[in-house]
Amino acid sequence: MSSNISSLEVSSTHLSQCTQLKSRSYGTLLGSTVFQSFISGVVAFRVLPRPQFSTLQKHTFPVYFTLQTITPVVMLLTYPRGASAILPYLSSSPVARTATDNLSSWLHATMFVTALVNMVYVGPKTTEVMGLRKHQETRDGKKSYDAGPHSKEMQVLNKQFGILHGVSTLINLAGLGAMIWYGAILGEGLRFIDYNTCLPSRQDEVVDMDKEVQYRQLVSRAITQRLHSTSLDDLTGLAAYVMGKTVEAWEWQERAVARGKAQTAIQELGIPWERFVHDVEKASAQVHMLTPTRYEAPSSARYSNQDVTEAHERLACTKNEHVTERDIKWKETHAAMLEALRVLGETRMRD
Repeated sequence: MSSNISSLEVSSTHLSQCTQLKSRSYGTLLGSTVFQSFISGVVAFRVLPRPQFSTLQKHTFPVYFTLQTITPVVMLLTYPRGASAILPYLSSSPVARTATDNLSSWLHATMFVTALVNMVYVGPKTTEVMGLRKHQETRDGKKSYDAGPHSKEMQVLNKQFGILHGVSTLINLAGLGAMIWYGAILGEGLRFIDYNTCLPSRQDEVVDMDKEVQYRQLVSRAITQRLHSTSLDDLTGLAAYVMGKTVEAWEWQERAVARGKAQTAIQELGIPWERFVHDVEKASAQVHMLTPTRYEAPSSARYSNQDVTEAHERLACTKNEHVTERDIKWKETHAAMLEALRVLGETRMRD
């Protein structure tokens, strides 16, 4: 059971990482295409002189086309149902393909092929024609974009450049259309993953609810018995204070045992003790107690002269010094209470 849960957690984490990488790759591809096609190129054409604009595009397009070629490959490898769902030969075992897988394979192929054609053939060919036009401008003494008439060689080069530029634009728009179409499919796939893998199951909800109920019970018990009190940390000093087996000692011992159990339960829930103490203190401030409990925090002057005097009087009574009839009754009652608390304490310790 635990191994199955671990494998599911690993696969879920891997799926989440692949989905994030795919989303970023798609966002990079679509964003760079829209920016270069409709913003950067248009603004540069309007602002820069023609020679500087040509130089900028000459150095920008190779990087742009390379990015357009790489990102579809990354998107293919991080496909939600696996790359073998688009390219079956990547897996030795047959994979059942759906209509969405078939459409996605065509869209991936369109994005990849259009970018590859621009990077391998159209882009370099356009750059070559631009260089030839520049040399022809030197021969003719006239820019290619100046008003005519132009030489026959320049007319041929201008026509070739126009055809290549138009083909490159159409190919780029075809790839952009495939990107937008695939964006709708990707959105549906992400929604499918969200509702079927990311949301917890009913069993997980029940387990979380049980943990929450258990945690609230621990907080309530800690408020009642003040288990978060720092005075429980030093039981040695406490024993020295009570000077023997008194009712107060048994109560504090009972609280110490309850605190140990609470710490164990909190550790099993995976909650830090500091956070538990903070929640208890916060809840204590919101609880209105009609009457103080017997576990209220002791006063700051615990070791006052009055406390020491009372302790010495009780010690003297137990040693039969200045024994009166009232002291004898108190001693009998005290012994009975100690015996009852001793039995209760032994029972609690065995539990």
